[in-house]
Amino acid sequence: MIDKIINEWTYQLDSGYPTKDSDYEILRSVLQEMNILSEQEIDQTIYQAKGLYEQEPEKESLNIESIQSILVNTLRLPSDVINQIVSTYNGLSTTDQQLFNENFRTHTIESFVAKGWQAFKEFFLVKLLETCC
Repeated sequence: MIDKIINEWTYQLDSGYPTKDSDYEILRSVLQEMNILSEQEIDQTIYQAKGLYEQEPEKESLNIESIQSILVNTLRLPSDVINQIVSTYNGLSTTDQQLFNENFRTHTIESFVAKGWQAFKEFFLVKLLETCC
């Protein structure tokens, strides 16, 4: 069933894979047409399709190991990028680590722009590898 949904969705996308937020609205309409999920289940499916999950570790249990797990398993970042992030994290003061932990993957655009970026300022210099076809 999931193959049928994904096939129908990607067939309707210009590039064959999601590249913008409106692509997820196409997924919403595909799921609604199939008439097998509730609106709440559709919302959760789209949330997961974007690579986001509600079942994140609780803030008080979030630590570098759980952050690293998210970077590897959910975000699928390259190992050298993860190593840079872990190294940067380990160089933070305890207060800054706690601030980072409390804000990791919790911001809206508005809260990030308002001052939420401060928890992440030390990570702005992490270099992502460019992948080319």
